[in-house]
Amino acid sequence: SDDMTKRQIQLRSSSKSHLFLYALAVLCPIVLLLVFSHAIWDDGRACYLFWKDWRELHPVVTRCVKLVTNWGNPLAYVIYGLIFVQAVRKKNRNDLRFVLCYVIVQLAIVMVLTHVLKNFFGLPRPHADATEPNPWSFMSLYHSFPSGHTTAIVCSVLPLALRWPRPDLAALCALWIAAMGYSRVYLGRHYLMDIWGGIAIGSLAALCVMYFAREKSMSSTPHTLSNPSSPRHGSAPQSR
Repeated sequence: SDDMTKRQIQLRSSSKSHLFLYALAVLCPIVLLLVFSHAIWDDGRACYLFWKDWRELHPVVTRCVKLVTNWGNPLAYVIYGLIFVQAVRKKNRNDLRFVLCYVIVQLAIVMVLTHVLKNFFGLPRPHADATEPNPWSFMSLYHSFPSGHTTAIVCSVLPLALRWPRPDLAALCALWIAAMGYSRVYLGRHYLMDIWGGIAIGSLAALCVMYFAREKSMSSTPHTLSNPSSPRHGSAPQSR
């Protein structure tokens, strides 16, 4: 009926609004860190010099931050791998589609688009001696904007928080993104503006994942390969 159709449209619109607000909540910690940093330091160079001195005075903290920046994204890949294995075992087509969309978006946006933008802008990293851009350079010193690590972690973690909206998981994902993103500033690999760029592109990538996975996850029809009585939503990966 027309009333039922209008009701379904209203529910979907409300769900999209809630997802958008939920995404903003997950990104809130890293955004606050960046805003706070902008308020303290007038420019990115001053921020870089401050953390450079701090790293020399606190080597133990620096080693811990390096662990975060080196293993933050690989850990996310492992989680998606576990989701894939569980989906195959349970023949959950919904979760299989979700992981497949994530892999495609990671390849197309995070790996390809991010590196194209890095080469296009050619902005020097904070620790580089150069101050002028060097577009279309294949040297890592000129691949500052946008932050690839930040782009990747937002694209990986934000869809997990949106797909299984639980307060504890949202808090974990928010801290994960904040720690990973700001670790790049702390280690002197990126300016604050590079992290903003990573957040923007990573958020776009995360929304693409949710958009292309929406049909199976939001449909009213069953989604498993052999069990028509299974739940319509993907189940979160079980922890042991």
